[in-house]
Amino acid sequence: MELLPLWPLLRLLKFASALAYAAGLGLALSPVPLPLRKRVVHSFASPALLSTWVAGYFLTLFQGTPLTEAWILGGFLASTACQLLLVHTTRSERVTCGQIRWILGLLLLTLLCMVFRPTWGRMLG
Repeated sequence: MELLPLWPLLRLLKFASALAYAAGLGLALSPVPLPLRKRVVHSFASPALLSTWVAGYFLTLFQGTPLTEAWILGGFLASTACQLLLVHTTRSERVTCGQIRWILGLLLLTLLCMVFRPTWGRMLG
């Protein structure tokens, strides 16, 4: 089986999943009723983030990039922290400004890691 068509499909899956996560995050941080926010976080945003991770994992396998690169670890840790904070916001009726700032900051850090791809060699050398 030819694996070349799989590469663009994985990229499309990762892009669509990232957009779905961003949409879920936006709705989860908006002033909607708590049951809807919980449903959006757990049924929409969480699976979208998992799909983004899986597609990213397979893309790194195709590229031969080690999973210990700084940009991969940074993006994974920042997105994990972002998701944990997002889940934490579903414990109360209202999302605070501080929570929104932290979540958006971690999301920005994740995007910066994915766009600029800092490596250990560039950071330490």
